[in-house]
Amino acid sequence: MLALAFSDDDFYEPEQIALEVMPFYEEQKESFSRFRQLMVSTILEAASNNRPVDNAQADLMVWQRLENELLEQHSPRLQ
Repeated sequence: MLALAFSDDDFYEPEQIALEVMPFYEEQKESFSRFRQLMVSTILEAASNNRPVDNAQADLMVWQRLENELLEQHSPRLQ
C-alpha cells in the first residue's frame, strides 16, 4: 500500500543501491560530532579557492566525506 503513495521515479533501481557494513555506533558518533565543523571548513575552503558553495552543496560534500571515512576505517570484525 505504501508503494502506491509514490510515483515510479521516487524509487531507486536495485542496481543503484550499494549497501555496505558500517562501523559501530560509537565510531560513527565520533565522526558525526564533527559535522558542523566540517561544514564550516568546507564552505571556507571553497570560498578561499574562489569556488563558493551553498549550504546544500557543502552538506552533500560533508556527508560524502564522512561516508567515505567511515567505510575506509571499517574492517570486518570476527567474533
